[in-house]
Amino acid sequence: MALSIYQRKKLAVASYIIGAGAFLGPFYALFSDGFGSWFPYINGFIIGILVAVFIAWVELVLLPGQMRFLKFYKILLLRTLLYATVIPLLIFSVFLLSRVYRFNLSVKAAFYSDEFQNYLLHEDFDLVIIYTLALAFVASFTYQLSRKMGQGMFLNFVTGRFYQPVVDEKIFMFLQIHNSDQVIKKIGRLNFHELLKEVSYRITPVILAHYGIIHHYVEDEIVVYWSKSKGYKNAHCLRLFYAIHHHFEGIKQEMYSKYEAFPVFYAAIHAGEVVQGEIGEIKSEIAFYGDVMNTASRMLALCHSLSKPILVSGEVRSNTTLPSIFQWVDCDSQVLRGKRSDTHLFSLEEVELPAS
Repeated sequence: MALSIYQRKKLAVASYIIGAGAFLGPFYALFSDGFGSWFPYINGFIIGILVAVFIAWVELVLLPGQMRFLKFYKILLLRTLLYATVIPLLIFSVFLLSRVYRFNLSVKAAFYSDEFQNYLLHEDFDLVIIYTLALAFVASFTYQLSRKMGQGMFLNFVTGRFYQPVVDEKIFMFLQIHNSDQVIKKIGRLNFHELLKEVSYRITPVILAHYGIIHHYVEDEIVVYWSKSKGYKNAHCLRLFYAIHHHFEGIKQEMYSKYEAFPVFYAAIHAGEVVQGEIGEIKSEIAFYGDVMNTASRMLALCHSLSKPILVSGEVRSNTTLPSIFQWVDCDSQVLRGKRSDTHLFSLEEVELPAS
């Protein structure tokens, strides 16, 4: 069965974690044992791989499913408990089994041997655990920090890529829940916030599957952007809207049963040059500036008056090869608020292909 793009992204992150584990695992042996024997390096390599696989499972499989339901401190306690319990057990098992292999002993005989007991009680077994736990927590903290900051933002901050502002071409989608005011009146502000949390959780894999990058959330809006190469390729910037639509249609009854409401989305897509740069002292972020953002926002407001769920600028239309499952709908030139000249807009509709 073929992996989805979202699953492939997770697999790529897991491969980075495992690669780092395989590289850093033997390091402790280099400083503590020198080159007297290869067994400490083999043990370190195996421990690095096993611990890295465990970290990848915890961070990419176990915890993401729990983060919606547990508070931050509970997640932190759960992570600490898992690491402090399982990692020492993995290290202990590798050291014990390596002696079973090296000295051709049974597990019981290897455990009670003077050499192993001396290693556990008087040598650097505890230091190996501390070293491994420290690396595990650094890896976990770095991954969580990167996840909280957004896709690629951590590396951009570390490298100072946007410390000096740069001009770049991006594709933006402004996505909004339709008639959110009416939904708030129906279910209340607190329940609406829970609905937004559910939407952000559900929508993320769909956005990632179409190579979108989440810029930020503003009330009932989500701003997504692409580089030109990824957004125009296979019309990802256009296909995303209907992918989101179909995804939520598939869980419509579940959403109604939880919130007595169902999100319907409007979207505006525009592209052009923006200034991208780091800003802020106490709270830093990488921000975008440019007419593209203003135009996309004005287009989104026009979706309501034109009764079109999606509006696309001429810039995006001219650079996108439309898949056969869609067709363009000409919305003519429109006057956007704050603009002196008209803007030619298009909408997008799905087409039912004839059965083969």
